[in-house]
Amino acid sequence: MTSAAAASINAEGLLAEVQSQTGDAFLASILEDVDPFGPAYIASLDALFHTQDESHGLLTRFATTEIQGPPKSGKTSLLAFFIMTFLLPDSFNALFTRPALTSSSSSSSTSASVERKLLPIHLGGRGPGRAVLLFDNDGRFPLQKLRRMLDLHICNRIAEALRRTDIFDRAGSLPWKQPTKEEISAMIDSWLNLLHIWRPTSQVAFSAAVQHAPKTVDASPGVYDIGLIVVDSISAFHWTDIQKADHCSSSSLSGPPTHQAFASALRHLKHLQDASAAPVLLSNWAISEGEKAPAAVARASAGTSWAASATSKALQPGPLPGGRWWQEHLPSPPYPSFSISSSTPQLSPSLIIENHITLVPALPQPFPVGTTERAARTDGARLQALDRLQVTGWLRNRHRGFLGHFRFRVGDEALDVTV
Repeated sequence: MTSAAAASINAEGLLAEVQSQTGDAFLASILEDVDPFGPAYIASLDALFHTQDESHGLLTRFATTEIQGPPKSGKTSLLAFFIMTFLLPDSFNALFTRPALTSSSSSSSTSASVERKLLPIHLGGRGPGRAVLLFDNDGRFPLQKLRRMLDLHICNRIAEALRRTDIFDRAGSLPWKQPTKEEISAMIDSWLNLLHIWRPTSQVAFSAAVQHAPKTVDASPGVYDIGLIVVDSISAFHWTDIQKADHCSSSSLSGPPTHQAFASALRHLKHLQDASAAPVLLSNWAISEGEKAPAAVARASAGTSWAASATSKALQPGPLPGGRWWQEHLPSPPYPSFSISSSTPQLSPSLIIENHITLVPALPQPFPVGTTERAARTDGARLQALDRLQVTGWLRNRHRGFLGHFRFRVGDEALDVTV
């Protein structure tokens, strides 16, 4: 062997030992260390992770969470709350003004001037400058409700700051003027510009939207990071695909495999998450109940305590009758089926679901037979229960099993997370 050939072999061996990665992957790994996210800003939910470490929590970078529940169980409202936390900045300075009368030195008349003061307002968000990507596959995301949530949060925080501050001279003859509705609305508009919404009408369109999303974000001014990726819902086109497949088979038409577009969308979603280090939230329909819990598990759930071992947590009975959980109806593969029976993630080219939330609304009891419409409309307790629907979330983690419950209330104007 010549010396040149030996040198070439040594060089190849050395290069094989050198770790390499793309620039996007390198930046994503840095973000995971210096800006990890983590908490969901719902105290009862964050407490289930039993940690104050910012690098752990429901919204940890690279984490994927599935939120499942029946219709009207608060899935989209919960997503809107999480989106709000990424759109809001940590704080902003609110400008307060009032007219001040000063004597003019050049004449005997008085001239009006404006006295100004800035009051720091803590909002507690993760913005600004972080884009939120929303794939509204169901086509029903309540954008106006999100706007009302932002407006109510700002107004409440301004009121709290005013109660705590003493920088204003309330003895003055003229009151201080707070930020106007128009000024607050302009701020909200600037934050909503960071929310990028796609409304695909098919699985193929969904896949294309995810694939081209980074180009849209790159062309947006003022964005330095993708903070959150939301899909509402991941099962929107599944039944349409099934119908198309049945039609092709019954009419002897040739067509693409049933789940090819779905698998493509999941791969693009995984690539997008890897490049951005953003957490992913997936809402999923609850179609049918799963298998009944084993008798031993059902008996344990009726007791006052539950063993904290990994095995017992994996067998934790669900919230449905008979200790059931909702059955997974999406095809796996390509969908990354969530399972807590094993701590080893399934091998999949797409996403890995780390957390699963099952939402159970506390619906009021139905009216007795024979109740008149007038009596129903005057039943204050039931109306209040419907107006401020309480929802219980059952949180499971792939590695740690069942973690516990958290609660929130869904109102028309906002989400109450202090329950």
